[in-house]
Amino acid sequence: QSRNYGAEADWTPRSWLTLDMAWSKRHLKTAGGVAYFVDSALNTGTSSLYIANLHFVNAGVRLAAGKRADIYLGYSRVQDTGDGRSGATGGGANIVPAFNAAQTYPLLYDTPMARVSVPVFARLRFNAGWQYYRYDERFFAVRNYHANTAYTSLAWSF
Repeated sequence: QSRNYGAEADWTPRSWLTLDMAWSKRHLKTAGGVAYFVDSALNTGTSSLYIANLHFVNAGVRLAAGKRADIYLGYSRVQDTGDGRSGATGGGANIVPAFNAAQTYPLLYDTPMARVSVPVFARLRFNAGWQYYRYDERFFAVRNYHANTAYTSLAWSF
């Protein structure tokens, strides 16, 4: 079973200001398809089940300071709420309880960002930016990751 929903809006109220936003949700429920050793050994006739409820949000603002520079501020978030339970064990829909921890994988990833882009020549721009990464798994905290990242680049258009 799979369902997708989404909405997106872009707006340029002034030549120097652009706003864009997007949201989407993807629901996925997959039953069967994975043969595991317990079913093979005991011939129970059970099947595996995996549930995902992914939410995506993106928002950005672009400010143009004439021909001198562009400033971009943005935010992205991806969150999988899984099947809604609060812990890895218990409350799952699998017939074999040992597999409840693997049937859903709730996590959160979000990243705010900022970038300044300055023209060097007509077709060459210098970019400098910052981005924060936060990746958190709700059931398995050992895989959480957080980082601040600064970067520079040159963009050439032709």
